[in-house]
Formats: sequence, C-alpha cells, structure tokens
Amino acid sequence: MKRHFTKMMFRSLLLMAAGWFGIANTYAQFEFVIEAENTAIFGNSTIHESTYCSGGKFVGDMNASSYLKFEVTAPEEGWYALDTYYITVSTRSVYVKVNKQVKSYIEYTDYTAHWDGSPSEDGLTPGVLNKSGCIYMLAGKNEITIGTHGSWAPNFDKFIITKSETSCGDVPLNEIAVWKYSYVSDINSRVRAIPANGTVKNLKDCDEYTTYNAQTTNATLILTCTYPVLPSAYLIATESSRVDDWVMESSKDSIVWTTLDYSVKTKVVDGLYLYETGSLPGSSAAKYFRLKAIDNTNVVIGEWQLFGVPYLAEGKNFPEDITVGMDISPESPSISAGDPGFYAEGMFDERPYHLFDRDINTKYCVISMNSENKWPYWAQIEIPGDAAPHYYTLTSCSDKTYVSRDPKTWKLMGWPVSEEGWVELDAREGFTFPAVQSTMRFDIANPEMCYVFKLEVTANRGGGGETQLSKLQFFDIKDIPDPNPDTSIKPILYSNELTAQGAKGNIIITQKDSQSVSYQIFNLMGQLVTEGTVTSDVKTIPVNAGLYIIKLAAANADYSAKVIVK
Repeated sequence: MKRHFTKMMFRSLLLMAAGWFGIANTYAQFEFVIEAENTAIFGNSTIHESTYCSGGKFVGDMNASSYLKFEVTAPEEGWYALDTYYITVSTRSVYVKVNKQVKSYIEYTDYTAHWDGSPSEDGLTPGVLNKSGCIYMLAGKNEITIGTHGSWAPNFDKFIITKSETSCGDVPLNEIAVWKYSYVSDINSRVRAIPANGTVKNLKDCDEYTTYNAQTTNATLILTCTYPVLPSAYLIATESSRVDDWVMESSKDSIVWTTLDYSVKTKVVDGLYLYETGSLPGSSAAKYFRLKAIDNTNVVIGEWQLFGVPYLAEGKNFPEDITVGMDISPESPSISAGDPGFYAEGMFDERPYHLFDRDINTKYCVISMNSENKWPYWAQIEIPGDAAPHYYTLTSCSDKTYVSRDPKTWKLMGWPVSEEGWVELDAREGFTFPAVQSTMRFDIANPEMCYVFKLEVTANRGGGGETQLSKLQFFDIKDIPDPNPDTSIKPILYSNELTAQGAKGNIIITQKDSQSVSYQIFNLMGQLVTEGTVTSDVKTIPVNAGLYIIKLAAANADYSAKVIVK
C-alpha cells in the first residue's frame, strides 16, 4: 500500500511539473495569426484577390487616411514580436499603435517583385516579404492599429505576433490625445474647482492621464480667462458614463450664466469627447466659463479644454502684438506672400494682409496655386524694429466646409538682426486644429532677435493646393496682459445663505448650507493675498487693515465683493 501511494505521489508530481512547464511553454510558444483581410479596415483600403498570398487575398490601396485594427489576447504582459507580411515596390512606412501607447514606426525598404504578390519571373525576387517590429502588450485584450505613415502604406498579406524572449527597451508611454494648448491651460488663466483639492492643478497640464478627483458625486469647474473668448469647442476627458449630463456655461461677469450648447459631439478616443459649438456671434464672447459635472460615484476628470478666439472689441477682436501701429493694408510694403490670395473686388478679399489685421471676419486664402508653385504657402511681415517672440498664435478660419484647407505642417522662420539669413524658430508637423475659429498658441523654445518673420506651410489637412488661415500673431512677452482688467467693485450680491464682511483684523465668510465654497482674496493691486475653501458655517480669515476684493465660487454661481478691514 505504501509503495502504491508513493507511485501515485510521484506520478502526481510529474503531472504537476508537466503542467507548470506546459504553462511556461504556452507563453514561450504563443502565436497569433490574422490575415490582413480579416482585420477591421478603415479609410481607402480595399481587399484584392491573389493566389500568391496566404489567405488568397491582401489589403491594398492604403492611403494617408487608411488603417487596420484587430484585437489580440496576450497571455502575459511584456514585449512581443510583430511580423508584417507585405508587398511593395517602393519605400513606404506605417505606424503601429497598441492600445493608447505612443506610435512606433516600421519602414519598408526591401521591395517585392510586383504589387499583386507574385514573385519575379526568374524566381529571385519574392512576391511577399516579412519585416518585424516590437510591440508591448498587456495581459488580456489589446487593440492593435496599423496605419499609413506618410502618403501610402505597403499592401499587407497577414500579421503574426509571437512572444519575444528579449526586451525591446523601455515600456512605451501612453500617447497624449488632448491638445497641448487651450484656454484652460493658458498660463494667464485661472481654474478653480468646487470642491477644491490638490488635484485641481491636473486640469491645466494638457495630460488626460492625470486627473482631478472631486471625491464626491458633484463638482463645478470655473475658468477665468485673461480676456473675453468667443468659444468654438470644448473637450472633456473622463470615463464617466454620465458625461452627456454635464453642463457647460459661460458668463460675461461671473454672475449671470448661460448654457453653452454644442452642435457636434466627437469621440476623439475612448473617454475623450470634443463638443463643437460652431461659429458663434460676437455677443457670445465671455470671460468666465464653468463645467457642472455629476456622476454616480466620484467625479473624475482627466482634462477640461476650451477653444475659441479672443474677442476684445468689435473689429479688433485680437490682442495687440509686435505688429501694433504698423500699416496693415493691401498696399503695405511690410507684408508679402507667395501668392496674392483670392480677391475679387466687391465680392472676395482674402489677401495676405488679413493675417495681421486682428479682425475675426477676415482671412488669407490661396486657391490659385498651380502644380509648379503649390508649396510652400508662405507669408511674411517685416516690423519697424526688432523683436524676439516667445510664442506665436495661429487661428483657424470659421468655415466648417473648408477645414481641409487648414495648415497641418509648417515652419516659422526669422531673419535675424545679424543678417545671417533665415533661421528656423519653430516647426510643427501633423497638427490638427480642434475646431473652426480656434486660436492656438505655440511656444518658441529659443527666441531670437529678428525683424522679419515668415510662416511657411508645406502641408494642409487635405485641401490640395487650397490653403487658408485667419490670423498669425507674434508676442515678444511671455504672457499677454489683461487689456481690460476687472477693476470694478461689485456690491455684495450674496443672499442671506452666503455673506462676506469685514471686521477688525479679519474677513468673515458665513453660510447656512455648509456647502463647499472656494474663496480668493485680492488687494487693490490685484495681488492674491490668500485663497482656500469654506466648508463650515463660519470662516474667519485674519488679514491686515485695508481694502480687499473677495471672489467666492459656490456650486450655483460666482460672486465678487469689496470689503473694508479696519
């Protein structure tokens, strides 16, 4: 009996060991195979018959807007080898994106014999080749996207994924999908939240992976812009299933609020939504914006962005820049361009000088570029003195029908005072404006003193030779000052439920509902003295004697008041 028991134990151990080695072996021998024609196909891509390909078909005609998607269930997290079986007779490249990671790229410089997958007649050149790349997958389901990088991708036969035995480097970071600038992230804007906590700062970092966590089911975000903005779109990054119940509002004075309706909602990526308001009349410009959010559990927001154009005054909507005081007219000798623009007297005037006229209703549009003079689309201005701009702004036009004319790739050049020739101040590639009528800021990493500035656009969003831009501005200061600072002292507007008053050596804020109220206290110089949150019925804030401006932000409104402390 003992001997029989020992044999059974030994046999069980062998089976367990085989099981363990079997699991390890499964990971090592993991292989996923998918024919290209069985992936989800987007854009211009089409399926072609070919007896030379593994499944009798291949995917071809992948132009700039084309991509393929498929899911892979990985047995464990780590690096995997991606084998792409392709057909091409010219150099082409693709991007590879796994889940939300930054894109990696594969370039195909080895050519096949023909476009249909057939080998050469002498048999020396194959009809289908394989090129490998590395991808990093998580355990479980992963979404793989393979898309055209450039004008065209090769034709694809199939894809094979196997476990890599070695590391391919650092674990890829997630790709930031939000825009790198909005009026929320602007250095001069102020963002407050109710309830307030240390995560509010994450709303200004243009990174949807850092979050504001309200730690409650209701939250209100309040944005104060430097000057009035005519909104064109706003973006929300959240995993909340109730995001469509959230309300965006605007106000000219932070007292009377109006709902900001949207006409188009677009899912940029999962959990990232762009709400376009379209081209609104100037009367819709506002200096204050707020977002009211609710959720079944805690409100968590990855990013909140606002887009639009400055609207300081009728006719001169944009702030002054380095061109202030210059002759901005069709006859100005300081303005030149590669094309005279679209002009028909009494009908259209879309000439280059409109880039600098600070008028929201004008633009520079080129529709006459022929094949010999298609690119670049360029315009330049010579200023009377010299300047070293810290940043510049581009503003998209208001017509939704022609967004394909928006600049996508460009260089900003400067002619320095040293007269050493053009220097590159900044360059952007593959940029997309979030919406029509959107002013976007671009920082210049190394400002240089120049007296001529030139914008060269080398690609647009697909409008062929037709390219247009509403405004181009340069700022030689780091921050735009508020041209109309809010120095008015409003009376105490609080109801009996919320009051603020001055006492000897203190400012006292009282409320009846014990709600969360954010406060900011400024001196008459506009300097912030202190700020915080009131959650109790009474808050006593010690300050020196003087005159103060108090701004309170409750869940239902913003208020301002003047208080004297003796």
